[in-house]
Amino acid sequence: MTILTANDEKKAIEETKKGRYKAALLIPEDYSKKVAIKAGPEVGLFLDNTDGISTETIRNIVQGALQATQSDYVPVREKKGEVLLRDINLYRKVDYNQSLVPGVVIMAIFLGTLTTGAFNLVMDRFLGVDESYLLTPLTKLDMVAGLVVSGLSITMLIAVVILTVSMIITGISFSATPTNLASLLVILLLTTTSLLSLMFVLLGRLRHPRVVGIISGFMNVILFFPAERCIPSRAFHCG
Repeated sequence: MTILTANDEKKAIEETKKGRYKAALLIPEDYSKKVAIKAGPEVGLFLDNTDGISTETIRNIVQGALQATQSDYVPVREKKGEVLLRDINLYRKVDYNQSLVPGVVIMAIFLGTLTTGAFNLVMDRFLGVDESYLLTPLTKLDMVAGLVVSGLSITMLIAVVILTVSMIITGISFSATPTNLASLLVILLLTTTSLLSLMFVLLGRLRHPRVVGIISGFMNVILFFPAERCIPSRAFHCG
């Protein structure tokens, strides 16, 4: 642990919000004077509580240091000159149910891209439907592009509905400004397009739908559990 000193309180708090520091301990100028006259001195501790282990460790260390400034005996009554610590969490703690929302949304997008994209292509090939398509002026690129557009539209709609319902159920607050909405839609669009492309690359040449089910079960574990652990912290904190 590295301890740095600074004279600018505002800058120390801002650097903590940016993640450069784990905490900012503010000691007032009259701290020593209040300790000497037992006038109820206070110190401020601003914590980056996105890391629970570091937060509790720093809080305990500071609490222990303040207790060391007290006398060695235990008073019967509360001491008037006791040093108080005002600790402030810079970020709201994310509820467990709220932390599951990213994983649920990714799961919905994954299943949507699987069933509306590559799976349809493999099923059409298995049933011989794509041979009928190739008798028309349509090319393979036209067929894949059509599946991508249709899969993108349906999966985007599913993802938006799942995200909205999840936010309502778990109570995640969201500032519905045009910028935030546009950023959210862009993220969902890029995620859906990436997964659709991934499905076509990995599953596009298969010829039996059962093989798609086997591979999708393995990919489900890879994509769902990392997404569940992607708890938003500084970039998007629910509050």
